Amino acid sequence: MKLSKSIHVLSFLLFTLYCASAKASFLYLEQQRACCVPVPKWYVGVGGGLVMLDDAKYTHPGFTVASVDTQTFDPGYNINGMIGYRIYPRLRAELEVSGRITTVSEDPGAAVIGPGQGDAETKSIAVMANGYFDFTNKTRITPYVGGGLGIARVESSRLYTNNLTSISSDTLEGTVPAYQFMAGVSYKMGSAMNPIEIFLGYRYFVTDDIEGSPKNGPPGKISFPYEAQSAEGGVRFLF
Repeated sequence: MKLSKSIHVLSFLLFTLYCASAKASFLYLEQQRACCVPVPKWYVGVGGGLVMLDDAKYTHPGFTVASVDTQTFDPGYNINGMIGYRIYPRLRAELEVSGRITTVSEDPGAAVIGPGQGDAETKSIAVMANGYFDFTNKTRITPYVGGGLGIARVESSRLYTNNLTSISSDTLEGTVPAYQFMAGVSYKMGSAMNPIEIFLGYRYFVTDDIEGSPKNGPPGKISFPYEAQSAEGGVRFLF
């Protein structure tokens, strides 16, 4: 009787040990399978959004209207393309090309006479080297922050008055250092082998002052800053 009871207890213990071992083996195989799936490190992406250009304060000695005036802009748009590489699980390096265009809403030079106001525009093309830090977690949503350095080509159309009797147009342009700051969230979707990330974010973009002499306007050197803020979205394809 005691022997039969001992056999039952031993059988139960062996069965329990077998189940635990089988479960452990299954988990180990799952971990190994997950480890064997390569984690995509490269990505390419496109994005775009709404851009607001900060008021540009132009300094132009020699003009008859004023020594300093402020040019304001309507909302514009930006587009950008990028290629990046994940250096560490939370750190990415990226090369980006972006473009922005906005239309002038008010220009004191044009407002004196009236015709042509709103026809001018300011645009830029930039090549930037960016770095990102991803706040990775157990969810599909990943907040991020980033910054970048590069160069930008800025062109700004202006409408000048000369002696308050005529109006002429001109374009100031320059290639200057550029800087930017980014923050937002990305959402991972797709399969483990072909993941896609959708992102939404904010970007602050600024350059050194652009300086130049007008070709058609009164003589004198003109300088103005270029500062843009944008709300944007896009998609990254990981491989």
